[in-house]
Amino acid sequence: MPLVIFLTSNDNEAEIEHTLLAGADDYIIKPHNPNILKASIRALLRRTRSDAAPFKEQLGALTIDHSALRIFLNDQPVNLTSMETTLAFALLRRRGQIVSRQTLNQTLNITDMAVDTRRLDVHLSRLRSKLALNITNGWKLSSIYRRGYRIEYFNEK
Repeated sequence: MPLVIFLTSNDNEAEIEHTLLAGADDYIIKPHNPNILKASIRALLRRTRSDAAPFKEQLGALTIDHSALRIFLNDQPVNLTSMETTLAFALLRRRGQIVSRQTLNQTLNITDMAVDTRRLDVHLSRLRSKLALNITNGWKLSSIYRRGYRIEYFNEK
């Protein structure tokens, strides 16, 4: 599974608790000490390396390398931006579950919704295209009215 470290200026205790319970591995409040951030990354990597082998999934035409945060389509690497990669893995980790717009916006650090009302939708549209997320390939990326988004793979055994 990918490692998730939140680096944010939000120091609200309820938000920290919610983020950690939702699956974040660490939560560092800005301004941060770069040495502490590096140490946290090293500690998380050390734990994941010792706990399990690199995690790859083959789902139809997609190969998802969770340890390297890479996705391959028909054995060819898919060129994703960092925001697209973050979004893809946030959805793939919760495959089959509805992920709220708010959660995805927070994951992408989209904070000013008055300005960025369609930014998330643009990234999702690009993901659909780049990863060939369509029924023909066994995938469906759905918008769930007033709830969020869900990615599903229909050929899982």
